[in-house]
Amino acid sequence: MSQIRVMMEVGDDSVAVITIFNPPLNTMAVSIIAGLMEKFDEVSRRNDVKAAVLTGSGGKFCGGLDLNVIQKVHLTGDVSLVPQASVDLALTAIEGFFLSF
Repeated sequence: MSQIRVMMEVGDDSVAVITIFNPPLNTMAVSIIAGLMEKFDEVSRRNDVKAAVLTGSGGKFCGGLDLNVIQKVHLTGDVSLVPQASVDLALTAIEGFFLSF
């Protein structure tokens, strides 16, 4: 099984590209949510970052919230597992088909 992680690279153009690595569908597992919150916090603290782009690895953007997270929130009532991060400007780079509800 591949290591679940979130990576960030900041280019010379002051754009941070944040990439989700959670094959095969880049679902939002607890570790991904924590990694995203960490990266968004870093983006908001850095003066050299003017925008952030969120994307997924392997030609997949994001398969949504991991069902294990939904189940854990349902069982415990701990909604802190659901991401609540904000940045001044965030864009997404979506490759291929996308569906949202």
